[in-house]
Amino acid sequence: MIKLLSANLYRLRKSRVFWVELGFTLVFSLLICKWNYSPAIQSSQNPVYLDDVFFIYYELLGFVLAAGISLLVGTEYSDGTLRNKLIVGHSRGSVFLSHLLASVATSVLLLLIHGAVSGAVGFYLFGGFQLSVSQVAYTMACIFLSTAVYTAIFLCITINGSNKAVSAVLCLLLALVLLYLSSWLGAALVEPEVIHSQVIISLDGISYGPEIPNPAYLSGLRRSVCEFFYDLLPSGQLNQIIQQDFARAARWPWFSLAFFAAVTWVGFLFFRQKNVQ
Repeated sequence: MIKLLSANLYRLRKSRVFWVELGFTLVFSLLICKWNYSPAIQSSQNPVYLDDVFFIYYELLGFVLAAGISLLVGTEYSDGTLRNKLIVGHSRGSVFLSHLLASVATSVLLLLIHGAVSGAVGFYLFGGFQLSVSQVAYTMACIFLSTAVYTAIFLCITINGSNKAVSAVLCLLLALVLLYLSSWLGAALVEPEVIHSQVIISLDGISYGPEIPNPAYLSGLRRSVCEFFYDLLPSGQLNQIIQQDFARAARWPWFSLAFFAAVTWVGFLFFRQKNVQ
């Protein structure tokens, strides 16, 4: 299995997809800092802090990983490499695990590059984090685990597919669905419990009617279910991190570990039965 892992990591050096991912991460990390920096805003009473900029990249993380993993692993089928590994006697378990570890390592490398570039440039432009050192460390650990879940999902789709293009499309569509679902859950959970019956705008200003229950407010079991899936999905965790909402952050690592283990196990069960041609 060590030889398979080494071979997978070595192939990254010659992969155009991998270098495009690295280039995109590097350029986008720089652009995030540039787009959010304004001398006028920084000198105002409400400046932008590194916390407001550093986590923006993770909103696109699902798409970056979906494209990269589906194309990198999908090439194994188109080149016949995966079939050859099984023919020469490597077990399906070692093949699957080597791809999983290589994909996670690649994803972590992207995070480290973003962290180094965005952190260094952002610190120069915006100053340090408003979060404490322990909060930043815990948040990064949660991001790494969410990235591992994303990686496992896209790997399981790709390694059980036979067409690189189809796998890439499926992974990108799933990334879009996860992003939309987490955005919808987040919007639903921030609905206030009460709203004003009417808002009147006149020359004298804005006046409000009496408060009434908000029909869109989630309560009871519905709220618990929505919070569960919002915390379970990697896109949901990243969305909360971007918004710096850490109310339920204590359970994120456990949800990520459980989700990662479940997806990996299901993906391997399908791969073990797959007819690789």
